[in-house]
Amino acid sequence: MVLMTDNATKCASCREPLAAECTSVNCPACGALYHAECWERQSGCLEVECHAARTAQAHEDALPHTFASSPLGKYLPWFIVGGVITILLLTAFLAVRQGVPLKIVLTIGVVIAALTFDYVNGMHDAGNAIATVISTRVLTPITALVMAAVLNLLGALVHAGVATSIATKFADPHVLATAITPVMILCGLVGASVWSFWTARIGLPVSTSHSLFGGLIGVFLLGGIKLNASYLGKIGMWMVLAPLMAFTVGWALMVTLMWIFRRVAPYKINRHFRVWQIFSSALMAFSHGSNDAQKAMGIITMALLSSGFLHVAPG
Repeated sequence: MVLMTDNATKCASCREPLAAECTSVNCPACGALYHAECWERQSGCLEVECHAARTAQAHEDALPHTFASSPLGKYLPWFIVGGVITILLLTAFLAVRQGVPLKIVLTIGVVIAALTFDYVNGMHDAGNAIATVISTRVLTPITALVMAAVLNLLGALVHAGVATSIATKFADPHVLATAITPVMILCGLVGASVWSFWTARIGLPVSTSHSLFGGLIGVFLLGGIKLNASYLGKIGMWMVLAPLMAFTVGWALMVTLMWIFRRVAPYKINRHFRVWQIFSSALMAFSHGSNDAQKAMGIITMALLSSGFLHVAPG
């Protein structure tokens, strides 16, 4: 604790002046000054650098006591994945030996691979919707996960545009129904899933959508299937424009909010913005479901077309 003598000095939290007789706290890391009650209420310094350092240190202190940091926890996911793949391959082999048509076995394999890819996609992207509400303790992890799961499912059921585009716009649907095979789709899915799973395990932020499109385009090119160049051009264009637009709109919105509430104490704003975080997180989860969750639907539809279980209607 230090005793303030400068009446012009303001608290870094409530922005109220620190009177000469006021007892205050000086952050030992960044030097920011706080009222004693503000310091105790927020459990430390609110400056970005101090908060990030405190969070990282707490995570590092807790890490040695977790199962994930042990040798068994580190390699267990790979053993589980290898075991599941082995069981599926043996099951497929026995099914073919028992007389089940290979076309049906491969189609089922594509469905399983598509759902697996969706799971790996969730390893990458599901945290985008709930990371903020969990880190700020607006919602508990379980509550945030349930909210994200429900809204992702609703988003996938409400909109079907992404699934339709993947199933019909990469190439002519009539060509896909005759030229592509379930093996080709399965190879593209396996390549995208392995790459996405490995990058998720090492913490490398990559786009699972781009991984999937790359896998499908690769097998289509190897199979001699003529791709829809105009549609792929649009995908490439929005790969570049979407991040730039999101950055620009996010920056503009942040500057606007900071200007509107520039004279309001942070602790007063936080009470209201904590609630609005729930709405933004819910919207993010819903939009994620309406986009990414449908990729598996489009792949499954494409597999059913190539296997003859679905047919392309005239027009």
